[in-house]
Amino acid sequence: MHSVPRVHLPIGVLLMVTGCHSLGPTQVSRHGAIGWHALVECDGRQYAATSSATSRLDWTPLPASARPDDTTRWVRVDYRLALPVDGLPPVVRRRIQDRSLEWFAETPAADMEPGRVLSARKTALFADYEALLREDPDTHICYDERRHLLAEPQIDRLLVARLEWWSFLGGAHGNGGTAFLVFDADTGDAVSPDRMFRGDSLTTLADRLRDAVREARQVPAGVSLEQAGMRAADIRPDIAAVAPRRDGLLFHFDSYTIAPYSMGETRILLPWTEVAPYLEAGFKELTPAGRRGSSGP
Repeated sequence: MHSVPRVHLPIGVLLMVTGCHSLGPTQVSRHGAIGWHALVECDGRQYAATSSATSRLDWTPLPASARPDDTTRWVRVDYRLALPVDGLPPVVRRRIQDRSLEWFAETPAADMEPGRVLSARKTALFADYEALLREDPDTHICYDERRHLLAEPQIDRLLVARLEWWSFLGGAHGNGGTAFLVFDADTGDAVSPDRMFRGDSLTTLADRLRDAVREARQVPAGVSLEQAGMRAADIRPDIAAVAPRRDGLLFHFDSYTIAPYSMGETRILLPWTEVAPYLEAGFKELTPAGRRGSSGP
């Protein structure tokens, strides 16, 4: 059985994985015959790793911009992984790496190397596609998945990983979005939104977000958010993807979260001076708001 080469990476490097595997009109590949191409980039130097020459089916690596013609069935993946762990103590570094990889691959990833995690994600996607072909050999649906986990600049004592994803698994169009994973740089603990905000402030903060969305979407006075095509009840801090920025806290709503796909994503940035009263004391101490001080709402 063909095995994907294990890629050992220095902590903090960028791993880019692109691959394409085309199938004939009725051909179903075996799990061990999936094409794989990995490009590891570290300190500006690139290293290539390819599948074993003993692979039972021929395959050709394609750049991310290339698309097979309409007569073939295919699956393409584009994975990029850069962990926000440079210069951290080993215990903290491992904690952040494990949580980031688990989040990226949507599967337990404790003590696993990035190359193995991405390989498992890719293999699962191909297996799903093969099941589709067994069910409907004449299908012309092709799979396409992109997942990029990128390290963002450190904000005071907070480290941020941004996950950008897009996939097409059949249907009228693909879908994608953005999510954030926030870490305490001192401990490596993930800071989820329910640890960011005071419980007694969520209703007031949600009202403030609705006002900000109304302004950002230029909803006329006298027109409700629902009349403008949005779901006001879902404009809440616990539903948004939340990330610290130098000048405030970002609330990101993907397509479909609060509005139709046609309206796209919605991003609201509230300055630290405005959002500080809503923050839990422990989280506030990790942010620029902790240095500036504020009173409660």
